[in-house]
Amino acid sequence: MNTVKIRSLVVLLTACIVTLPAAAALGGAYSTAVLASNPTAYYQMNENPVAIGTTLTDSSPNGNDGDWGYPPSTAVPNTTLPTSGVAGPGSANGWGGLDAGNLAARFGGNFPPPPEPAGPADMLDLLDDGTFDNENATIAFFMKTDISGNDSRMFTTGTGDANEFTVIFGTTDFFLGVGHDYEAIAIETGDFVPKQIRSSVFNFRSGDWVHLVIVRNGDTSADADIYVNGVDLSAFLSPVGDDYGQTDPSPHIGNRHGNINPGFGGYTGDYDEFAYWNRALTASEARALYDAAVVPEPATGFMAALGILMAAGARRRRTPPRLA
Repeated sequence: MNTVKIRSLVVLLTACIVTLPAAAALGGAYSTAVLASNPTAYYQMNENPVAIGTTLTDSSPNGNDGDWGYPPSTAVPNTTLPTSGVAGPGSANGWGGLDAGNLAARFGGNFPPPPEPAGPADMLDLLDDGTFDNENATIAFFMKTDISGNDSRMFTTGTGDANEFTVIFGTTDFFLGVGHDYEAIAIETGDFVPKQIRSSVFNFRSGDWVHLVIVRNGDTSADADIYVNGVDLSAFLSPVGDDYGQTDPSPHIGNRHGNINPGFGGYTGDYDEFAYWNRALTASEARALYDAAVVPEPATGFMAALGILMAAGARRRRTPPRLA
């Protein structure tokens, strides 16, 4: 191995070492991937501080802003606010593709004993204008749940939406409901039976941040897809005998209700980076979002360069000297 080649390898190794901080600073990889896929709405939940009716900013170019809590213009704004500004998924907990200092929202829920009504519960209120009423749709988000909770709504479309899309986290199971006029089909026609991912398949109560992509393909749950931390678990969706609905015309994040009986169906736990598409993402697109959330370890480049250098040295030892 001549001197020029050795120098080239040293330069390569040095470059990898020098660029390590840059690799570790790929904080915007996830948001970049979300925006590159043209979402209908993207709520990063990084506003802090907030008050009832404070704008829930849509980071997509579409301007589909929502509200923190039920807006104050409502006659009876019986909701409280998620706690804004809590630490979200990031490099410190294995999600290196999220922005540096990424913030999330903590939902307190409200689960008093029945019967209803009960007190207010945390929620984010979205547009009631058909934006989230689509036969084919996808949502993606991060969640880190607390141990309490009962049939809590992660996301619901409005009661008047023809293409209802409901995601529910239960006490012992994770429920996914997708269908046309959710309760009517589940109860009356039998066309749609809600499905769930059981805790025996994946432990959502691990106390860790979990990334989810959930796809609504038409009006039957048979065509629903769910990806958990980049893994397609659609084959593990199993029917559940219960039916779940909403009681408010607005789409919500974190709660079933608006200003009527708001104490039941509230999510308890942390929530972040909610994105919505008015189309069904493909399996490769769902995987790409997860891949963007988990960037390679900073040492990868260094180890690769070291491997090249060691391999070159080994080849030099194995190569016989050339004859003059």
